[in-house]
Amino acid sequence: MIKINLNKILLLIFYSLVNTLLTLGIIYILNIAITDENFKSKNYLIITFFSFIVYSYLLNLFFQKKIIDYTYNFVYDNELFLAKKLQNSSLKQLETLGTERIYGIIEEMRVFIFLPGIMTNTLNSLLMILLCIGYLFILSYKSTLVIVVLIAMIAYVYLLVGKKLSKKLSILRSQNDFFNKYIHDIIQGFKELKISETRKNNLYNNVSANRTGAKDLDKFLANNFNAINILSQYGLYVVFGVILFLLPAFGIIQAKEMVSFVTVLLFMSGPLNKLITMQNMYTRTRIAIKRVKSFFKEINTNEIEEQKEQSQVIDFENLQFKECRFEHNSSFGLGPINLSINKGETIFIIGGNGSGKSTFINMLTGLYTPSSGEILLNNIQVQSNTPNYQNLLSVIFTDNYIFSQNYDNYSLKNNKEYISLLELMELDKVLTDDEESSARRKFSKGQSKRMSMIFAMLEKSPILILDEWAADQDPYFRKYFYEKLIPMFKQQGKTIIAVTHDDAYFQHADRILKFEYGKIIKDISIEKNEFSQAILWNN
Repeated sequence: MIKINLNKILLLIFYSLVNTLLTLGIIYILNIAITDENFKSKNYLIITFFSFIVYSYLLNLFFQKKIIDYTYNFVYDNELFLAKKLQNSSLKQLETLGTERIYGIIEEMRVFIFLPGIMTNTLNSLLMILLCIGYLFILSYKSTLVIVVLIAMIAYVYLLVGKKLSKKLSILRSQNDFFNKYIHDIIQGFKELKISETRKNNLYNNVSANRTGAKDLDKFLANNFNAINILSQYGLYVVFGVILFLLPAFGIIQAKEMVSFVTVLLFMSGPLNKLITMQNMYTRTRIAIKRVKSFFKEINTNEIEEQKEQSQVIDFENLQFKECRFEHNSSFGLGPINLSINKGETIFIIGGNGSGKSTFINMLTGLYTPSSGEILLNNIQVQSNTPNYQNLLSVIFTDNYIFSQNYDNYSLKNNKEYISLLELMELDKVLTDDEESSARRKFSKGQSKRMSMIFAMLEKSPILILDEWAADQDPYFRKYFYEKLIPMFKQQGKTIIAVTHDDAYFQHADRILKFEYGKIIKDISIEKNEFSQAILWNN
C-alpha cells in the first residue's frame, strides 16, 4: 500500500544522474561553441555533442517505458489491495466509512498514476539545477551566490503559498465526498425524490450549495497555482536582469562570464519551471497520500490473517452462543445471548423494530464479531468470521443483492437442479433459459428474493438464514413458502433460521425466539405446545 520499492528508487536515481550528466555535457559543449572561436576545428566535440543527444534520447525512451510499466503496476496493485482490504474488513467498519467515502478514495488513488512521473521529473530537475549551479560556481562564485539567494527567495514564496493551498485542497476533497453522498441519495432515493417536489428541491439546493462552494474553491486554487507559475517566469526575468545589469555595474561579473551565465540559466529555466508548475501536483498528491493512508489505517484489521486458514468441510450438529454480546453503538447493545441451535430445527425470530433481530443475524453470520462470550460449533469454540464457520451458511438478507456475475462454484448452464428450482420457485415462466445473464437481470423485489433462494439452494449449505424473506412475497407465495417450501427444506435436513412477522404461520416453526431491547426474552417450543398468541406477544 503506497510503498515505493527501494530498488526502483535506486534505478530512478541512477537514470536521473546519467541523464543529467548527458544533458550537462550538451550544455557544456554548447557553451564552448558560443564562447570558443576555434570550436569548429574541434570535430570530436561535434561528434560527442550529437552522440550525447542520441544516448540521452535512447535512455529516455527506455526508461520512460519502465516508468509506465511501474506506474500502472503501482496503481492497479494498490486498487487490488483496496479490494482485498474491503473484502476482509468488518461490516461495522464499512457501515462507518460509507460507500461515498470509498468511492472518493478510489478517485484519490487514480492520482498515484502520476506519482512515478512526478518523482522522475523532480529528481531530474533537481540534479540538473544542482549541477548547473556547481558549474556556475566554477565560473564565478560571487555571482552564483547572488543568483542562489534570489532563487531561494522565490522558492520560499512558492513553499509558503503551497502550504496554505494544501489546507484549501483538503477542504475541497471533503466537499467532493459530500457531493458523492448527494449523488448516492439521488440514485438510491430516486423514486422518493420524483414524488416529492419539496424533497427534490431541498436536495438540489444542497447539491447547488456544495458545487458552488467547491467550484469557487477550485477556481481559487487554480488561480493561485497559476499565479505561482507566472511568478516563476517573471522571477527568472528578474534573475536575468540582475546578471545583465546589476552584477556588471558592481564589478561582480565580467562580460565574458555573462554569456556563459545566461546560457546555463536558460537551460536551468526549464527544470525550474518544471518544478514550479508541478506544485499543483505535489499538493494534490500529498493530500491524496494522506487521505488514502488515513483510510487504510481505519480499515486495518486482523481479519485478513484469520481468513487465511484453509477451509474444511464440517458436519453441522449443534451451534451454541454463550454469553455473547455486541456493542452496536453507545445507545444499543446486543446480549447477553445464550442460545442453542440443533441440526434440522426451524427457528422463527420475531420482535419489534430496533429489538436486535438484524444485529443478531449479523452476529450469527459472522458479519459482527461478538465483543465478548463464545460460539461453539459441535461443542468446539470457533470464530464466527472464518470460512470453516461461514461455509455452513446460506443467507438471504432483507436487502438481498444479486451479483452481476456468478462468483460461486456452481454453473447454471445445463444445470438440471437449477431448472427444477426455477419450477419450484415458479420462475420457469419468467426465465426460459439457463443463461447466467438471464438470472442476473432486473427483477421485482419478490422475484429477486426467489432468485436468491435458488442460489442459496445451489450452495447446499446445511444452515439457511432468512431475514424477512417472505415480506416481499404476494399472499399466495407467502403461504406457499411457509406451507410447502419450509417443510420441504426441513425434510432435506436444512436448519432454518428466519426473521419473520407473519404470525399466521408461526405453527410451522419448531421454536420461536422473541427479541426485545437486544435480548431474547422468550424461547417458545411449538412441539411442547407452549405456543399461543397471548403468550407470544404479551411480556
